[in-house]
Amino acid sequence: MISTEKQEENYYPALIEAVLFVAEEPITISNLAKVLEINTSQVNKVLQNMSDDYNSEKRGINLQIGPDGVQFVTSPNTASIIEYFLGLEANRRLSTAALETLAIIAYRQPVTRHIIDTIRGVDSGASITTLRNRNLIEIKGRAPGPGRPALFVTTQRFLEHFGLTNPNELPTLPQTVENVLKETQSQGTLEFDEEETTANSEKESIEISSSISDLSEVVENFVTTQSEKNVDQTDMTTFY
Repeated sequence: MISTEKQEENYYPALIEAVLFVAEEPITISNLAKVLEINTSQVNKVLQNMSDDYNSEKRGINLQIGPDGVQFVTSPNTASIIEYFLGLEANRRLSTAALETLAIIAYRQPVTRHIIDTIRGVDSGASITTLRNRNLIEIKGRAPGPGRPALFVTTQRFLEHFGLTNPNELPTLPQTVENVLKETQSQGTLEFDEEETTANSEKESIEISSSISDLSEVVENFVTTQSEKNVDQTDMTTFY
């Protein structure tokens, strides 16, 4: 129980800061609310104020709010010095193929492997395995239809890897690409063309080819953006 004199609103940031400091993993907003004995809307308000402060370029620590909860991570701007301090080798860089696969999942999630393969034009099995082993993506449910294929989404670790504090910080997509994503909103769009007649399959192939052309812009944009952020160093920026 929090003592009455410390339940003042201006003391909540200090309490959240202390809890996150000692936590070994992300803390959900509902758990923070339970600890502070306030409602989640109050916690969100405090976190927003804290985020504005912590996520400035002057800070070495950022406040990250992701799908698994809230935690402190080191700022991407400190990547090189952290890497040097820890003596880590810069050999954990993601390949272009893995980055392409991750980009498609990040923007299209939840997405099946079939759609990923269709967009890239090659088998993505190895890249998906690498990303799962690195805990950058995970299976989050199954798509309807034959075989009920796995649906892949990004993880909290994905945010840490790229120095993001929340999923909304991904680069904004061109409107043309946004339209394509909306048109392919249903997982079944690319899943069932093998069941259709030859005429329908040819029609689907034209639509898919158009999608690949537009979605390639997403991949190129994502990979370019992350390269500029020194992806191999950003991977080292979180507390272990």
